[in-house]
Amino acid sequence: PPNSSAVRVPTSSRLSSFWAQPARLLPVVAQHRSAATRLTAAAAAVSAEAARSLAEIDVDAVRVVDGRIDLDAVRALEDPLVRLQGALTDLSGEIEAVDSPWLLDQLTTRLEDLSGDIDRQRLKGDNAIAAVQQAPALLGGEGRREYFVAFTTPVEARRLGGFGGNW
Repeated sequence: PPNSSAVRVPTSSRLSSFWAQPARLLPVVAQHRSAATRLTAAAAAVSAEAARSLAEIDVDAVRVVDGRIDLDAVRALEDPLVRLQGALTDLSGEIEAVDSPWLLDQLTTRLEDLSGDIDRQRLKGDNAIAAVQQAPALLGGEGRREYFVAFTTPVEARRLGGFGGNW
């Protein structure tokens, strides 16, 4: 059931209905209507792409079995992540495109906040894509790998990295 205290976001179809058309002719109102129409359409597209991408991601397939990770399962994560990243980039571009001096300061502030949130998510997405792209090579996809892992203790701070007394 809908929460009565929740804020309802107008959908693109409501903003495009016949009774909303006169709003296109009113200064300031027209810019807000246009921004809302474009942003709801972009948000719907991002939501749909996010749902498709997340449905394709099988995190349970990326696990250790007999001391090995299925590298094909790791590689399969790249395409959905790239598509999701593209959708976020499109939404970010749409937010920039609707920016107008006619928009109220409250809306401009919220759009700036949203843009900052999207930028942070895009950075995380870039990191996830880079990890997925590099993981197969790190995990032996291009030949045998041997690693030396060292743990230090911050109690003995030598060169700010601690002291690796045992290995």
